[in-house]
Amino acid sequence: MTAPLSRYLKDFSAPKVDLTRVPKTYFPDIEEPVSRDTRPVVKAPPEPVIDIEAERQSAYGRGREHAEMEMRARHQAEIAALRAQHEAECETIRERLENQAAAMIHQRFSEIGSLLAGMICEQTAQVLAPILQETLTEKAVESLAAAIRHSIDGDAVKITVRGPARMFQALETRLSDTEVTFRHVETDDIDLSAEFGDSILMTRLSAWADTVRKVIA
Repeated sequence: MTAPLSRYLKDFSAPKVDLTRVPKTYFPDIEEPVSRDTRPVVKAPPEPVIDIEAERQSAYGRGREHAEMEMRARHQAEIAALRAQHEAECETIRERLENQAAAMIHQRFSEIGSLLAGMICEQTAQVLAPILQETLTEKAVESLAAAIRHSIDGDAVKITVRGPARMFQALETRLSDTEVTFRHVETDDIDLSAEFGDSILMTRLSAWADTVRKVIA
């Protein structure tokens, strides 16, 4: 094309770029920044790989162990409480049984003491009754003889005596120095009576015998 004609036609060639106006980081993917630090770059170590399943199993094991420890401690505490309750109940039962046994022993001893006392009194009365009766009989005959002697005042009288022959003989012996004439009527009564004139004198052995029979019974 001739020079004059080219001036009137559009220029389809690539435009020219002024590279002095383009920043240095305009192409970051292909350009590397320039560092003024000349030391070698140390790369950070790679992060460790975490095994999620292993961590889950470890956490599960720790939780289970902790739960077992809590359950074991709770179980031991319950056993200790039950043992303490059982010991307290046993102590209460032991004290109640001891008190009941003591009361029963005291009651039995009281009953045995009363029984022995009654047996001793009965046996003593049975042993002493004949001795006391003999002594009282002698005293009664002696008192009756003294009363007769005082009543007759030395006169000769006739006296009817009723009672056991042995007691009559004792009375007759005690009044042998008097002027008394005796007529004896033997009876089964333990008392001895003497009748003369309008007077009747007698011993009181039957009342004593009733008392002895009540004690022995």
